[in-house]
Amino acid sequence: MDYMMEESYDNRFELFRKWLLIVSIFISLFGLAMALLKDSLLSFIFEGLFDPLFWPQGLTDEGTVRFKNFAVSLLGATMVMWGIAFFGIIKYAFAKRAPWAWNTLLYSTLAWFVIDESFSIYYQVWVNAVGNLPLLIFLLLPLIMTREFFH
Repeated sequence: MDYMMEESYDNRFELFRKWLLIVSIFISLFGLAMALLKDSLLSFIFEGLFDPLFWPQGLTDEGTVRFKNFAVSLLGATMVMWGIAFFGIIKYAFAKRAPWAWNTLLYSTLAWFVIDESFSIYYQVWVNAVGNLPLLIFLLLPLIMTREFFH
């Protein structure tokens, strides 16, 4: 009986660990898409949702367009790096139940959310503020559900 409970316990941990791995891959792929596809497949997101907030009269000069594309590319690159770092931590240290891994994932997630959400609200970019919430849930839920494994 104890063996079955322990196996179920380990299966629950593995489920949430794999969940976090999938989310980290998604973060990296989304960042890569932002960096590389901002002027093609993803242009509707930026032109339709973000551009009108900052340029209600439309983008007027080449320098502004280039700077916007540069900033989006850097944001995409940062997301790729964030996802890769998460993946490595989850695959190795988190899998070994190293307490620092859980803490690092939690604190970096909270830091991202507080900073990103604060500026999204301050600049009234509601689509980003609302869009952050599902990612926060997808990261926090498995962290909360695995906390007991890191004592």
